Amino acid sequence: MASIEVYIRVALGGGSESAAYAPGKIGTTFARQSLQLPQKRVVQISNFIGFALDCTNLVLAEEGRQLPVLWMVGHPVSWPRPSMISGIRIPGRVQWQ
Repeated sequence: MASIEVYIRVALGGGSESAAYAPGKIGTTFARQSLQLPQKRVVQISNFIGFALDCTNLVLAEEGRQLPVLWMVGHPVSWPRPSMISGIRIPGRVQWQ
C-alpha cells in the first residue's frame, strides 16, 4: 500500500487539477487514451479504494487545496458495490458528483 501512496502523491503533485484512479489495466488504459491524462496522473489502486481516498484527502489537506476532478475509471465489475465499502471518510476535499 505504500507504493499506492507514493503514486497518489505524484498524481496530485504540481497542483494537478485532475487525476484518475483505476482498479486495473482496463481503467488505466481508458484514462490514458480516452481522458488523455498523462501516465503520472493515473494511479492503479487495485481494490484499495478506501485507502486511496484516505491518502488523497491527506495529501490535499497537507497542500491546503481541493481536487476539482477525480476520475474513478475501470470495468464496472472491478469496483465494489457501495454496500461492500465501509469506513471511507470523505471530509470535503474530494467532491463527488
